[in-house]
Amino acid sequence: MSDPTDPRGDDAAAALWRRAKTLAASADDALLARAADCILAALVEAVASARDPRWERGALALAATDGPATVAAGDRHASVADAVAANSFLIHATLSDDAYRLALHPGLAVVPAALAQAEATGARGEAVLRAVAGAYEVACRLADALLPDVSRRGFRITAAIAPVATAATIALLDDLPAAQAVEALRLACGAAGGGLRTVDAVGEGWSLQPALATGTGIAAVRAATAGLQGAAGIIETPNGMQGSLCGVPWPGLPEDDHARIHRVTFKEHPVAMYGQAIFDALLRGGTLPAGTTEVTVVVPTFAADYGHQDSSDAESIGSVAGITRKALAAADPSLAPVVTVVGDERLGPLDARVEGGGVVLVGSGDTSGWGPADVAAYALGRAGAGADALVRACQDLAAAADVSAVWDGWRAASR
Repeated sequence: MSDPTDPRGDDAAAALWRRAKTLAASADDALLARAADCILAALVEAVASARDPRWERGALALAATDGPATVAAGDRHASVADAVAANSFLIHATLSDDAYRLALHPGLAVVPAALAQAEATGARGEAVLRAVAGAYEVACRLADALLPDVSRRGFRITAAIAPVATAATIALLDDLPAAQAVEALRLACGAAGGGLRTVDAVGEGWSLQPALATGTGIAAVRAATAGLQGAAGIIETPNGMQGSLCGVPWPGLPEDDHARIHRVTFKEHPVAMYGQAIFDALLRGGTLPAGTTEVTVVVPTFAADYGHQDSSDAESIGSVAGITRKALAAADPSLAPVVTVVGDERLGPLDARVEGGGVVLVGSGDTSGWGPADVAAYALGRAGAGADALVRACQDLAAAADVSAVWDGWRAASR
């Protein structure tokens, strides 16, 4: 059945837009609170990153301004596109931002786009939360369709989805007509890509890659509002996003009604999401015997293969062995065992086992059950007591007339 709001027919982009629009319009208090949690979790990472001169310099370069470190759209005349790129970079710089299905980082695209556009247009806080919830839905449901094949083919899911997540955020916040919004999503998906080599190599390419992709999403919205059209079927056709990046037939979008933002997980440690369980096993699961010389770390098969571990640099952010060595150093600096990585498809996606010296330690990285109090506690622990105003502003956003208190809280926390 064709979509009457889309004169060029129904396709995956139109279906994603309908789902996002419906979810955003019908969001209840729990969903709005979850969106506020995701905003807070993202911004506290930007605060922490901006305190490091290296990350600050990178953000200011992206913002095309010489200060201040936290770059709202109106600070020193940074454009919306520049502000989104700068803040996306800061959110992702330490790899501590939120995650979905281990590999996707939706917050780095959605949150800065929502806040910069809201500042530029004077949007109310509730509208921002609804746009965030809807845009997370677009990003995560598209990830459901693309994973794990997109990663196996050597493309990075976050970089591939960042353009459409950014475009969906702005389209929702600006309440674009359906026809324009769908074209924006199609245009954004037409430019999707991003190699996984940034993850398995040493350097800053991984932290910058998704930030660069956000500009494509903003440009897609501008082009759609000017009347440009994308390619119908750009997601699901054999030579579209799915076929090109995954190399397998289109599996279809999930048909359930569960809001994906509730399945997003938050990180307690600055490593890949699949590394959270390794840290948990070694820091909370128990201790390895003194003198342990060999350790086997068992992770989900997807994690064991992610980033093509056989060719990854030993200290890259994607290296499971490298993550394990970091966790071992945090747990017991006297241990320096040889690390062997094993993938087990029977293991839960957020679980890990560390085996050594006859001891088996079990860990989990599942923080999807965190509520506002948990996220607030994490934010204060990460950024210090100076983040009090930022926590309050995010948690009160549903009733706020605009996002000015959020920016003020961010600036206060960054001092």
